[in-house]
Order: sequence, then C-alpha cells, then structure tokens
Amino acid sequence: MQSPLLESDEIGLAEGAHDPSGSYNPMRFVLRLRKDIHTALATVEPGINLLGSNSEEQQQAFSTYLHETIHWWQYVGSNFGFISSLCFPSQSHRIWPDLREIINSFGCVKSIEILHEKQLAANETNHPSVNRAVNYWIDLEGGLRVSFDPQAFQYFLENPHYVSVGHSAYILYSSAIHCLASVVDQNLEFLPRADQWTQNFVRLRDEKAMWYDPEPTEIVLSPLGTKAIFEGQARMSQLQYLYFSSGGEREFEEFKQAGLLEGVYVEALNHFLVVLDKKLPATPHDPLIGLFLLICDIAVNPTDGFPFEIEHFPSFYVSVDPGIRFHMLCGIVRDKYPFLETAIVAYSKKEYVDLSMILCYELRCRSPYDSAEEICKWRGLHPSITELMQEEKQFKYQDTNMPVRLFLSKFIRFSEDKYEHPQLFCWPGASFVGLATNQLDLNEALKIFNRQTALFVDNIDGNVYATVQEGVSEAQLDETLNNFFSWNCIYEMVRQWIIEPGPFTYDLKWLSNKYTQAEGKNWVCNSFVKVFGHHPDTFKVL
Repeated sequence: MQSPLLESDEIGLAEGAHDPSGSYNPMRFVLRLRKDIHTALATVEPGINLLGSNSEEQQQAFSTYLHETIHWWQYVGSNFGFISSLCFPSQSHRIWPDLREIINSFGCVKSIEILHEKQLAANETNHPSVNRAVNYWIDLEGGLRVSFDPQAFQYFLENPHYVSVGHSAYILYSSAIHCLASVVDQNLEFLPRADQWTQNFVRLRDEKAMWYDPEPTEIVLSPLGTKAIFEGQARMSQLQYLYFSSGGEREFEEFKQAGLLEGVYVEALNHFLVVLDKKLPATPHDPLIGLFLLICDIAVNPTDGFPFEIEHFPSFYVSVDPGIRFHMLCGIVRDKYPFLETAIVAYSKKEYVDLSMILCYELRCRSPYDSAEEICKWRGLHPSITELMQEEKQFKYQDTNMPVRLFLSKFIRFSEDKYEHPQLFCWPGASFVGLATNQLDLNEALKIFNRQTALFVDNIDGNVYATVQEGVSEAQLDETLNNFFSWNCIYEMVRQWIIEPGPFTYDLKWLSNKYTQAEGKNWVCNSFVKVFGHHPDTFKVL
C-alpha cells in the first residue's frame, strides 16, 4: 500500500535519512535490517564487548539494531511518540460513525475530500460527516507534520481545512484520549478529562491567542522538529555503544569519517551545541553527550494532557511540542544551570532522576520519571488495566480496537521498566556494555532489552514476523501479527478513502513475499468488507 500514510517521509514520521543498514517505519511499526546485519546478529553477544567477545562487525551490527530499536521505544514508549502512534487508530475510531453516514447519504464514493470540494464548488452546504472526516484528518496530519518538521507549517497554513498548530495539538491529544478511554476507561476515571477541554480551546481560538489563531500575523515555531530529536537520540546512543564496546578507542572523528555525523542525525546535536556555545567533544563519553541525551528524553516526554491533566491551556502547544521543549531546555542549561554540562558521568538512575527533576521544574512540567510512576499506578488501581496486561502477557488481545490495546499494554510495560531503570532508556549505549557506574546489572539490562524489543521485525528472507516472546506459541505470534496488520491495513484504507485521489491501491510486499498481489488485495478487502459492509472495488472514484 503506497499511500503517504505508509511512506513516512510524506508525513514527516520517518526513520529519517533512510540508513541503508536498517530502518523503522512508524506507520507500519516494522523494524527492518539489511541481510548482513541479520547474519552478524545471529551470533552477537551484546553487553560483553568490553571483554572483546564480539568482533567489530558484530558490534556494528548490534549498534544498528539498537538504533532502530530505539525508534520503536520512541514510538511506543515516549509520551509524544505514543500519542502520535495512536493518530490513525484514534482518528478512525473518532469518525467511524461519519464514514457510515457518508455511505448512507452518498453511496460508496472516493475520495471524501474531493466530494467535499465538489460540494463547495456547487455552493452546497457541506454534509456534517463529510466536513468532519476531512477536517479531522487534516488537523491530525497537519499537526504531526509540523511537529516532526516545522518547515511544513506554511503548506498547511494555506490549506483551507487547517485551523492552527494549537488546534491540531488539541485534536491529536483529545482523539488519543478518547480512543484509549474506549478500551480501558470509558468514564475517564484515570485518564485526563479530554471531554472538558473543548471550551478552553474554543476560547483561545476566539481570542486569537498565539498558536491558536486561524489567521496568525506571526507565529513562533520550533527551530527543529521531533524527527531530528528522534534521530539524534538514536544516533548518539548508537555511537556511545560503539565507543564503550570498543574499549574507548572509537572517537567522533572516526565516526565523522564514516559518515555517521551527517544530515538529520546531527541536526538536534548541532542545535544543542550552538545554544550552549560548545564544540563537539572528542568522544561520545563526554558528559555533554550524556546531557544531550537527557534533554532528548525530556523533550519527547511531555506530561500535560497525558498522562496528567492540562495545567495551563494557553501554553499547551508549547508544553507538548518536543522541538520547542528541546530548545527551551537547552536555554535553561545555558542560562541557569551550566554545571549540568559536566554533571553526567555515571549514567545512573540517580543522575537521571535528580537532573531531570531540575530541568522539568524550570520547564514548569512534571518529569518523565513522574509520568512513569503515574502510569505504574494504573495497574494496581484499575481492573481494566489488570485485564489488559494479562492480554499482553499472553500476547492475545481482544479484537475490538486491537492495535490500541496492544500499544497501550506495551506503553505500560515500557513505563514500568523505565520507572525501575530510567538510565537504561536514556543512555542505552552505556547500559549494554556492563558499565559499572550506572549500577545496572548487565544480565538484567539484557532481559529488559529482550522484553522491550520491537514486536514486528523482518527476517533475512524479507518477510515480517512477530518477535519471539517467552511463553507464547508460534501459532499465537502469527495470530496476533495477522490481527494487528489486518487492523493496520483498515486504517490505511480509511486514509486513502478520505484524502487520496484515484482508486484504492494495494501492496503487501512490504509485509510478506509469500503471497501474490491478488491474494494480498483479497486479504485487505475482506477486512474492509467486515468493517464497512462494502467491497473497495464498488467505490466510485470522483
């Protein structure tokens, strides 16, 4: 399926510069590795490299795997990544009644955006369901694109359906909260009360407040996007791992010569160094790099709106945009806490907790550690979460909104591990080499890594498989994989239906080469018929 939903550069949610050795696609949720990387990983022993047990080729292979796994962590484990991963499931959930109403009123037509434009051209009043379907999708995709790449703002500013960056952030978060509520908290007993947000954001729009004005004369956006932060976080963690696994022999100059310090991979690091008026240190072990990774972690883990309530509506957009948070955190270090530039030397839990508390206090927000603690409480207080985590243990989920249940369970599991060992996820390159100072047992670190590895990974044959999990049969792994991607394909088809011109397109070669094009199409269409009662081939292309 080759729509922009799955071509991640189109919406700015990509793995970035398309590293040929590996990739992670956040809309397909698949981690891919080059064949020789798969071969090297078959015998790799992560975490024992300081003793020289692994070859340089194996170290490099594991560093690539670690880099792409960090992207999985970002999208399923960080607060902003988790909310963005729910974008398409939550939006489909929100407009499900509208899609059925459109079929009842207009028949099976595609695309809904063209239907909307035809109604406007004919001076007809837009059908409410048509209007909602188009507006919700533009709000969400526009909001995500601007967050991941602020340069996309001008394009969406000129789109008549786009309201504002603040409105998009509100729609993104409220849609995600309502979707989560539908599976575990229908009365919003422990999730934020998104049902009470609307009047506050409407008032901000009417007052033409900064970030909420539909026709701004000026607007302050982040100088860098979430995409750059994600890539910088993954690359610096990878290079820290290579530095420590080589016994401290590999420095930045070598990595620069190897082409590992170019493009989007260093945009965030360069911005960090410019704000602090610092030069690139000699090695990834420098405390400055540890601070950079801590700032990345805080930046992508906003806490207003999820898991905590919004504390100040006018600044909500600033509170949740990772790029703005990153820039502000760099300024806080420069202006108030320059001692932090040399504070991270042990990569320990204490350093993580203490220093993140300092920075988040100045940012006027709860820390990622507070967030993880809050999420851990859910399990002991709410039967719906206990039931969900039992599904996670068995890797067998209820079919209703199945991907949402899966993502939420993995997010909770990730938060539990992060609460116990936050240093592992902030400085993974220093945690998988047996570094004594971070007070993390290597065997325990590797158990956590295996527990938090990406769920769907390609194999040397190019097909995608569910990662082996303790106590889960191969048949159950296959069943959950098939159910997940059946839902995922529905979300993609819905997006095509709403905003893609032309007929529906089908391509499942990215998932499996075991089936013909016709078999892949039939599988997708059968899933679509079960949900909407109509075959995609019956749709009239407008």
